[in-house]
Amino acid sequence: MMQLNIKRAATTLLVMLFLAGCTSTPSVWQEDGVRLEGIGSSTARINRLYLQPANGAILLRGDVTRYIHAHGQIPGHLHIELISAQGKTVGEADIGYSRQNSNSHDGSFELALPAPIPAGSTIRVTHHDPVSHLPEPVENPWHEVNDSE
Repeated sequence: MMQLNIKRAATTLLVMLFLAGCTSTPSVWQEDGVRLEGIGSSTARINRLYLQPANGAILLRGDVTRYIHAHGQIPGHLHIELISAQGKTVGEADIGYSRQNSNSHDGSFELALPAPIPAGSTIRVTHHDPVSHLPEPVENPWHEVNDSE
């Protein structure tokens, strides 16, 4: 009976992880003619994004939440893209995020953006978990060694 419950729990967890995989539809916000997109990973999602003026600069701020309600670090990082109204990437940044305390499963971030942001631009925030940046597997990892003695 106990093994059946463990198998059922493991199956449920696998289904949840599968369904929580990379978000195919980004979360979208609109602010002052600028489109804000948050794209989650299999580990975390972007909860909200907003722009905030601060001392002549514009801050991009937002929240990251783990899919699994667990305490501890949220593995991975954020990739920020500034995309022109014509669809060309004009700037990129990779940043981390912080948690309020060690018991939190939410993180927050902020990044000073180059001002001004032209209307019609898109700011895309993508969460990358550590697995998404592993090198592509090679067909044959072995290489010949020429031993010329």
